[in-house]
Amino acid sequence: MKIHREIIGSIVLSSMVLGLVSCSVFNNPWDNYRPYSEIKDEAYEDVSDIDPKDKGIFMKTVAGALNAIDDGDEDALQDLFCEELKKTDDIDELTEEMVDGFEGDIIDTTPIYTDLAARTYGQFSKTEPVVYYSNYVYVYTDEQTYYMQLAMYAVRDDVSDGDDYVGINAIVIMTLDRYYDYIREEGNGKNGNYTSHYEFGDGTTQDMEFEHYCGLMSSYGDSEEYTILYYPKVGRGDVFKVTDTKDCIKRSELEDIDFEDDADELLSLEPYAMGKIDHSMEKGVEKRELFFKLKGDDDKLVYVKFKSGKGDPEIRKVIIVDVEYEDEYFTCDIDNGETLYSSN
Repeated sequence: MKIHREIIGSIVLSSMVLGLVSCSVFNNPWDNYRPYSEIKDEAYEDVSDIDPKDKGIFMKTVAGALNAIDDGDEDALQDLFCEELKKTDDIDELTEEMVDGFEGDIIDTTPIYTDLAARTYGQFSKTEPVVYYSNYVYVYTDEQTYYMQLAMYAVRDDVSDGDDYVGINAIVIMTLDRYYDYIREEGNGKNGNYTSHYEFGDGTTQDMEFEHYCGLMSSYGDSEEYTILYYPKVGRGDVFKVTDTKDCIKRSELEDIDFEDDADELLSLEPYAMGKIDHSMEKGVEKRELFFKLKGDDDKLVYVKFKSGKGDPEIRKVIIVDVEYEDEYFTCDIDNGETLYSSN
């Protein structure tokens, strides 16, 4: 079964725990989200520091892991691993690869999704309201930008060896070129023992081995040609590939295009930035987001959403949006842009 990276319900860290029959956002730590730069001095350093009643539990765990990686300290990173993760095959080698391949000094993080997976009463604990966390952040260093997934148990009292699961049970870190357009093929196994097979956009592959739903993977390339489009309103960040294009389009030219019947007039230009390909539609059909430069206005971009694959490309939306450029990412509010065309 092929799984594209953006199908949230199928992402690897959301499916590695026994019996996930429901997913509730209860006492959501994103309500009090603080970036790495603000919380790193409060980071957990050991599994024994983890407090299931701490609203900052997830980011304090993320910050502890990042502090260890930033310091190049493999032992400190493993101090936050649950005992089950420490037992997995080749854990020392996998930890070394993750720490040694990480480039640059960490500047900060931004959340990718604000709907933090928080498992509630009746799944893994009879007493604690939130016991398991899984979510994703972008990590910015002075050399690279990384995508990071982390999953952890805060407490587990539903099984006799529950203490062995407390702490980090999985981490995935990738540079943006690896994360941009991968497909994951999920393996089958018993008792949480299985292999996830990754195929990246450049044709290379990598496997992530899970034992008792615990695993570690890093995949490093180069994020230089990629950036993050961050939507503050919805608290989400998407990876875009940035071109060196000189192409741009005038507002008057946009207004003259018949977007319903003549998509090629716009799509023949090289975009400023290309979003991921969405493979979740019907077989053979792809959906994508693009940004084009608007001639004469560096503070605006033209957002285009279209689908292709069967017949002529079909433009779904064309919106002129205000954009703000940060050092590591750019932001825009598509919902409040100037809509020139919408097929919905």
